[in-house]
Amino acid sequence: MSTSDVIIIGGGITGLSLARELARRAVTVTVLEHAHPGREASWASAGMLAPQGELSEGPFLALCLASNRLYPDFRAAVEEETGIRCYHREAGTLALAVTEADEAEFRHTYDRQRADGLAVEWISGEDARQYEPALSARVRGGMFLPDDTHVENRLLVPALEQSCRQLGVQIVCGAHVIRVLSDGARATGVDTILGRYDAGTVVNAAGCWSATIGVPDEALRPPVFPVRGQMLAISLPAPTFLSRVVRSPRSYLVPRHDGRLFLGATMEEVGFDKRNTVWGINKLLTGAQELFPDLQRCAIQEMWAGLRPGSADHYPVLGATALPGYLLVTGVFRNGLLLAPVLAKTMADLVTAGQTPALIAPFSLARFAGEGVVAGKIPGA
Repeated sequence: MSTSDVIIIGGGITGLSLARELARRAVTVTVLEHAHPGREASWASAGMLAPQGELSEGPFLALCLASNRLYPDFRAAVEEETGIRCYHREAGTLALAVTEADEAEFRHTYDRQRADGLAVEWISGEDARQYEPALSARVRGGMFLPDDTHVENRLLVPALEQSCRQLGVQIVCGAHVIRVLSDGARATGVDTILGRYDAGTVVNAAGCWSATIGVPDEALRPPVFPVRGQMLAISLPAPTFLSRVVRSPRSYLVPRHDGRLFLGATMEEVGFDKRNTVWGINKLLTGAQELFPDLQRCAIQEMWAGLRPGSADHYPVLGATALPGYLLVTGVFRNGLLLAPVLAKTMADLVTAGQTPALIAPFSLARFAGEGVVAGKIPGA
């Protein structure tokens, strides 16, 4: 039996970021990871930090923007702690229209974001090709989002793991959690295939597996499920071929520091199946070539799929539950990488001060207790 102040179930970017923040506050932390830290959705991601690209609004937009503001210092601190450079590229994002329907969609988004006072610029197709000369002549125009950036997630996540270990966080691999334990009044720890772990606070950060963990009461089980995202990497035709993230309603393209280009991503509710399919890979390649026809000559280097944690209303499930000492930080869907800094801070504040920060209050599990939850409706709106 092992005892710590806090147990975090799940060693993805959310769990590791929270563990690091708690350890920096002199809290003893044990991270229980069912496989290897950061090798699930955090690894499968393309690394985009896109608070405006998610077309969010209200409390969720506020949460995303707050995290994006924290990112430069968060990334720089992890780099300084570990000596691992994570390549935070701040060249902005182009969201581009190829069809008339695309343009109508992005015009609506542009108007809404301008009304919200966000940094966004409408550009013509010719302007877009000034940014990225290899773009197809079919591109009609779109939005330039200067604050939507990206980071090398496959460097940041291992750096976070190293930082946690340096700070004294106990990370246990292969620790599949079976159930949360309680004494009837509060959470007391967890039972795993490796044995029992005790703690005063248990945080479920298990991503798309969050709902598979046993709980003392079914009302404590978050409505979270896997959403598959297929991706692939191709070689860039030249190092200067693409300088920033480019996306359309059908694809996104993310240039990496190693000369590769990541193409993504599908959204499929197929359970815990991480296989690539002909349909999925063809969809990605078609969407990419629609924007950049010259990519047809590029070599495919890698294909993979990840399982994002979706939720019943498409928003995160955060904060305290009806069982004292049992907290949730899950259901982050496509935004786990982006939200890592703000969730680390706000959840650490909750753990240490016992009060729910206003930024995450709308995303409590309690919102699912009634009949009013609607998919896509923003909590508190």
